[in-house]
Amino acid sequence: MANRQYIPGMCNIGPHEINRNWRYGWIGLSSSLLFILICFILPSSPLLRTLIFFPVLIGTLGFLQVIFHFCITLGFNGFFDFGITSSERQSVVHELRSQDRTQATLILMLGILITIAATLALYYFPFSP
Repeated sequence: MANRQYIPGMCNIGPHEINRNWRYGWIGLSSSLLFILICFILPSSPLLRTLIFFPVLIGTLGFLQVIFHFCITLGFNGFFDFGITSSERQSVVHELRSQDRTQATLILMLGILITIAATLALYYFPFSP
């Protein structure tokens, strides 16, 4: 997969950005699991449990960007990055930006829907006091 190239609305990141998003995904997932463990150990109100929204969102968006090989930040800002460092970003031709923005919006909305589902599941989960 080392020969990845920019495809409007489909692929806008290379190995460096993919590795970064893997890290965000794992950080979000491990933070979410730690939060759930704390909710099991300590008494917590359902309202307090909604704070899981944030680590789940970070993890979900990280993993979704890896799956789609598409960074939503780069997509919204009109860039792509296949370099070794993030300083090698290149600008997208103006006519192709709408495809990238559409894909970025879809990934963001999917991430938010998954996060809302996870948050509601934890909110309604019957923890014993």
